[in-house]
Amino acid sequence: MMRKSMLVLALAAGLAGLLTIGTAGAAADQKYPPCGPYVSEGTSDICRFEEVYLVLEQEGFLDACRFGSSNGHCDGEGSRAPFPWGTSYNDEKTRMRIVWRTDPSQRAVTIAFSWGRESGQDEIAWLSGHVPGAGSDRFTVTDAFAQYESDHDAGDHFYTPDLPGQGPGEVGGPLRFNFQNGSGIDLGAKLRVGGYLYLKH
Repeated sequence: MMRKSMLVLALAAGLAGLLTIGTAGAAADQKYPPCGPYVSEGTSDICRFEEVYLVLEQEGFLDACRFGSSNGHCDGEGSRAPFPWGTSYNDEKTRMRIVWRTDPSQRAVTIAFSWGRESGQDEIAWLSGHVPGAGSDRFTVTDAFAQYESDHDAGDHFYTPDLPGQGPGEVGGPLRFNFQNGSGIDLGAKLRVGGYLYLKH
């Protein structure tokens, strides 16, 4: 009987610890506003880049979208993120295009978002930077932009400082970058990007 009581207490303590960790993580998230074009109007220089989910189409006729290729681009659709990254001003999904090219030391990446029917038209937001290589989950952002609803030339710019010891998706670290290549009969690909950005001044 005593063993059962001790087991119940241990399980309860473990559950309480998990709940505390989860609550602490949620509280930390609430410290920072979501990334968008109006962060500069607030008091925080850090914002949450809530994970954007990108569904990418094939790169060409019967040509799968593969980030493993040294250079390439794919069009697609963004969702699950706030305005203007994954949602337009009228709450529709955004069109997007990812372009990458490789030099000897790293892979330059730009993800551009638009409200037009075609990717690459009327770009209203982007993430531009580099990853160390095709299999890396570390997306260092050198310039991110979020446009106001009505002004193509105005909005907030951001970057990731990549502080020592901070991992992908953590405050101060690069964005978390998860690219799933297209293959087989599914020639498209999927990409998830999320973490924290710092406001440029």
